[in-house]
Amino acid sequence: MIEPDSSRRDVDLLYWREYILNAILFVGVILGTVTYVPSLYMSIVGGVYGVAFIDTVVLLIAVGLFFGKRIPFHFRSVGLISMMYVLGVWLLVSVGPISQIYLFAFSVMAGLLLGVRAAIAALVLNAVTLLFVGFTSGTGFYSPFLPEDNRLVAWSVTTLNFLFVNAVISLSLSVLLKGLEQSLASANAATSALRDEQSQLLRSNLLLHEEMAERKRVEQELHQLGMAVEQASEVIAIIDTEGKVLYVNSAYERLTGIPRQERLQQAVDVLVEIDSTPGQGRPLWEAISAGSALEGRFKLRKGDGGTCSVEMTVSRMFNNLGEMVSYVIVLRDVSQEAIMEQRLQQAAKLESIGTLAGGIAHDFNNILASILGHSELLLRGNLHEDESRGSAEEIVQASLRARDLVRQILTFSRQLEVQCRNVSLKEVVDEAMRLLRPTIPSTIEIVVETNGHSGHVFADPIQLHQVVMNLCANAYHAMEAGGGVLSISLDEIVADDDLAGRYPHLESGKEFVQLLVNDTGHGMDAQTMERIFDPFFTTKEKGKGTGLGLSTVHGIVSSLGGEIAVYSEVGKGTSFTVYFPRLAPAEIPSNAPRAGSVESGGNQRIMLVDDEDALLRLGQRMLEGFGYRVVTYNRSPVALEEFRKSPEAFDLVITDQTMPSMTGTQFAQELRAIRANLPIILLSGFSEQSISGHAGRNGLFKFVHKPFTRVDLARAVAESLQAASKGDEPAD
Repeated sequence: MIEPDSSRRDVDLLYWREYILNAILFVGVILGTVTYVPSLYMSIVGGVYGVAFIDTVVLLIAVGLFFGKRIPFHFRSVGLISMMYVLGVWLLVSVGPISQIYLFAFSVMAGLLLGVRAAIAALVLNAVTLLFVGFTSGTGFYSPFLPEDNRLVAWSVTTLNFLFVNAVISLSLSVLLKGLEQSLASANAATSALRDEQSQLLRSNLLLHEEMAERKRVEQELHQLGMAVEQASEVIAIIDTEGKVLYVNSAYERLTGIPRQERLQQAVDVLVEIDSTPGQGRPLWEAISAGSALEGRFKLRKGDGGTCSVEMTVSRMFNNLGEMVSYVIVLRDVSQEAIMEQRLQQAAKLESIGTLAGGIAHDFNNILASILGHSELLLRGNLHEDESRGSAEEIVQASLRARDLVRQILTFSRQLEVQCRNVSLKEVVDEAMRLLRPTIPSTIEIVVETNGHSGHVFADPIQLHQVVMNLCANAYHAMEAGGGVLSISLDEIVADDDLAGRYPHLESGKEFVQLLVNDTGHGMDAQTMERIFDPFFTTKEKGKGTGLGLSTVHGIVSSLGGEIAVYSEVGKGTSFTVYFPRLAPAEIPSNAPRAGSVESGGNQRIMLVDDEDALLRLGQRMLEGFGYRVVTYNRSPVALEEFRKSPEAFDLVITDQTMPSMTGTQFAQELRAIRANLPIILLSGFSEQSISGHAGRNGLFKFVHKPFTRVDLARAVAESLQAASKGDEPAD
């Protein structure tokens, strides 16, 4: 009831002053009420109405000040001490010196409630009041209750002693309270500063905890990132701006078998064989530093000397200032994917061969009919010399056509690793059309427009054959029912900004060879066009297509750094446009045919080995016609035994590849073990590429494809003998 706001107890001296004020008023009201009733009664009975009036006014003021808690403390304090002063003066005048106690209380309360200055002012007021009363009593104007003898002296002594005691107590209490106030203010200031410092420490501690938590989170993320990079199945390498390897993860060791520490601070070119990839003819760092966007398949060197196929991407790393500080290389092992793609491509090629089978058989039957017919005419023997010569020439020409047809089929159907080289796309289109024409119904008109200056591309010619044949086969299947026009064209273009913007592999300003295959068939809707390059998607009836043709085409074109686009309308036909990067003229090698006639031999001795007696006799007659001495064997083990007896008796060995007991390459290896510098020619009806690896390892000089002409065989013999005499290995 008397306690002010308790929240100010520890920080504000005003609280205690207000507390004292409330306590004084509370006690004054309680005790004043108790004494008020008898005092009022006695004052009325005694006829002292002034006292009754003063007591009533003082009690009412005390009650009002006590319950007037909303009145500001200063006004309540001034009211209380003013009341004490008035009461003291009135009692002093009316009762006598004993009433000075109220003036004493007036100054003490002024000091307690209002401070030192108020205490001094109260003391001054008390002194003036007492001096005034003393003066009036001394002059006789006023006669207080003092002895008449020496009244002024007595009053003066009493007043001085009262003022002394009053001053000492009032000022002491005031100074004490002032000191307490200053101490409390200092304590409050220190407490406030301490609280501010504590608050700052709490905030700093909170920030520190947050920073530690953030650092821990970042460290955890870095740890997780490091674990992810280390345990990733892809090879991840970081190289600096000088092309040195700064870091490579453990996947490199798993993939290559080479300790990664051996690659640190080495040139990045030791990692990847970029020069073996289509369209790239420079080291990896040279391509990266030139700003080339490297994406695609490359060769990764392994510890055993071999390589594996990887898909590589190169990205730049920047610091917070936007400065490029390093490169990140990611290599993904795609060896199994490459094998599967080869199998899919082979399946697609076999599908194409199946499509062409009827036309090939028709073409081959025409060739055989020509050979058979002219051979029968020659056997009858009743032809004139000119007629006989004409029939013989027809047989030769038909045989050459058959040879070329078989070579094209073998070339197209072989399953080998991709071997890219400079290829004339015009020659590829011409060869593909020679195979396709017999298979396409006569209801379909074929229009071929090939620009002779359309240029070369860096690609595997077999893959290019596959692209052309699959697109053309797809086109004529679309027109098989109702006929139409199949158009194939080649041209050279320069990619503009619009074309480069639509296709990511086409760089603006660069030259490309454009292959356009157009048909007037039934066309496709938008839904079909979205899926035509998906593997195994086909619109053909069951059993008439695998859905691999166009997906294979898309994969081949993408691997060569090109693009393929399709446009079709239902009922109007379809157009496929393929863009291949064009080689600059300076990069195209000369393909000029070898000049010069074949000269007769110089009586050199040749060993000829073949399990086919008819071919053995034919070869012997051809070679002897050029002046060579020929010894024939139809079994390679017998020929090997004869060679062991006299290794220097033969100047050259010609052997067939496919023979019982021992293949041609095995036979050649045995011969080279006996005589390392022996020139050897290998004959085979299979494609050269299918056995070229064995031939190269066994040191064979020449490869001659069956069937061959006498000139082909004689030229191969002459070149082999000439190369052997110089110690060189002639090119095929």
